[in-house]
Amino acid sequence: MLWELSSDVWTHIVARHPKISHLLSHVEETLRDADEVRRSRKRHETVLYYKHFAMLRLGHGVVRNKYVCVVADHSEREIKTAYLTARLKQGATLWRKD
Repeated sequence: MLWELSSDVWTHIVARHPKISHLLSHVEETLRDADEVRRSRKRHETVLYYKHFAMLRLGHGVVRNKYVCVVADHSEREIKTAYLTARLKQGATLWRKD
């Protein structure tokens, strides 16, 4: 599935989650090759894509054992936000990589 990520949305994401600013390629990789995809518990049309990274370089620093989470609206085919997290949110698992 193709997703739209406008520059306005990316600016909004980076403003709310500054650590993700160096990780646009990881956001794209998460959408292409997610480890797990879950449906939001709050909004049926919202899907969360997760990919685990053992190490991520963030400007001058490094974080370990984090997931990149990309939140997308399937009905609008738009990315809503993206952020780093240590664990997956609850929600129905739609797909999991073996």
